[in-house]
Amino acid sequence: MEILSILFVFDSDLGVVIIKIKNIKKYKEEYQNIPSIQFDRVKEFLANKKFTKNDYENFHKALKEFSHRDEITIKIVIDIIPEPTPRPRLGQGGRFYVKNSRSNNEFVELMSSKYDDIKMAIKNIPCEIDIKNYFPIPKSFNKVETLLAELGIIRPTTKPDWDNLGKTYSDAIQPWIVYDDSLFIDGSSHKYYSLKPRVEIQIKFYE
Repeated sequence: MEILSILFVFDSDLGVVIIKIKNIKKYKEEYQNIPSIQFDRVKEFLANKKFTKNDYENFHKALKEFSHRDEITIKIVIDIIPEPTPRPRLGQGGRFYVKNSRSNNEFVELMSSKYDDIKMAIKNIPCEIDIKNYFPIPKSFNKVETLLAELGIIRPTTKPDWDNLGKTYSDAIQPWIVYDDSLFIDGSSHKYYSLKPRVEIQIKFYE
């Protein structure tokens, strides 16, 4: 399999992907000669760093600790129609603002009080987030299509974008459940239809 490596930079203001020449040059200087296959990278690393017996013992000890760490999972169900966060807009006086930001803050406060009993879960540790967004089934669907949609076979392919929804709700649970979204080491956002619109958020903490 041929691997094509390209360096892209996304400019949120322009809404396009651009390539910065200085970044390409820096990448080539530092990483171009590193193997693309993980096995080869590890092999080369071990050879260059000259691992000792003590290094291997520490590695296996750490590996054992990571494989036996505890997991805590929290699930939140929010009874709303999924809504993305609008992108910042340029207002009068050259200032950026986010439309409906006040209502977004009120929503976060409401959910914060609703789930007050799990505030103890706030942790400054690695975690994963999985967000399932359930949209209303279109009224144009017939009975068969409606059933297929409820069962998750027919899925939404219209806006809002899945990544915008993921960002919206990963931000919304800060800081009353997760200290900061930089702690998310993995995450996913999904779009579904349902007879009961809602947002389901599941967070897995690694102790």
